[in-house]
Parts: sequence; C-alpha cells; structure tokens
Amino acid sequence: MTAGTRLTRRAIMPLAAAAAAMALAPAGASAASKNYGHTTLKLKPATARALKSLGVTPGLVAPARAGSAGIEFPITDSLLEAFTTGAIDHEGGLSLTAGKTVVDLTEYWITLGSGTLSADVWVQGGANLGRVAILSLDTSKAHADDSSGVTIGPITATLTAAAASALDSTFKTTALTDKTVLGALTISYR
Repeated sequence: MTAGTRLTRRAIMPLAAAAAAMALAPAGASAASKNYGHTTLKLKPATARALKSLGVTPGLVAPARAGSAGIEFPITDSLLEAFTTGAIDHEGGLSLTAGKTVVDLTEYWITLGSGTLSADVWVQGGANLGRVAILSLDTSKAHADDSSGVTIGPITATLTAAAASALDSTFKTTALTDKTVLGALTISYR
C-alpha cells in the first residue's frame, strides 16, 4: 500500500485535533444531530459520459442529495467515532439503472487504514451482495483545511477490481476496470 492510498499523516493531524476538541465539548454539543457533515463526490465528466453511453443512469438514494459541488452523502458519526472505529460512516448512496436492472450502492464506509470506500450493494429484485469495497481512495493530492470544521480533499476515487467486475457482470459490459476513476471525494466535518 502506498502513502497515496491511505489517509496521510498530513491529512490525519487536523482530524485528530478536531476529534480531541469534540471529545472535550460539553455533552450534547454535537449529539443533537446525526449529521456531522458530508462527503461530496464530484463525478468525473468522462466517467459520467461513459456510463451514459453504456445505458447506465446514476441516481440518488436519500438522503444523498445533489449540491453545487457534487453529490453529498451525510456523515453519520462524529470525528471521534471515526477515529475510534477507523471508519467514516454515511447515509444514502447512489443507484445505477440500466433498463430494468437497478443496483443500489448505499451506507458508505470510508475505512481510514485501508483507503477504501465500501458500500452495501443490492440488485433490486435480486441479490444482496453485502458490503463490497467499491472504491480505492488516493489521498496523494489531498490537503486538509481546519479553518471551518475539517475538510480533506480532493481524494481520487477509483473503482476497485471487485466493484468493476460486479458492475460489468450485472450490466453485461466489459467497460469498467480497476483503472476507472469515478471522480473526486471531499470529506467535510462541521
């Protein structure tokens, strides 16, 4: 594993400082809401065009929403919880539809140590594929900003071999590979 596939020390330090501050905050200060921020996916235009050419239409699974910077997925655990568990949990997700085939990719976990994003994968009316590592995350070009909460990005998100194979099989194509860059992620804690 290269430094680019893990959250680097440079990116982790502001997260650690913010987690420590949150741990010292009065009880209930951030517990009123289970939305601690969001992770934004800015889909690579070439990947969006490729999906369209394959007849695959991306959609949103609530409470994910389209924003001006991309698709936002709410973060459901505090920064302290993320450090304790080693994962950043999310609600909502994406759906991919081709004809009558719909695949839902939901409940994302960004695993800090391995630099992957996994999802619960469901083929509607068919199989539950369980939790699958769908994206490999490269933080080599990411930077951290702690001026207003904690933000880390851009993080390059590339399909994993397992995800590319499962999607190719489901949608009867060979176009997706472990070299397919889906886009860039930005993690934003408030």
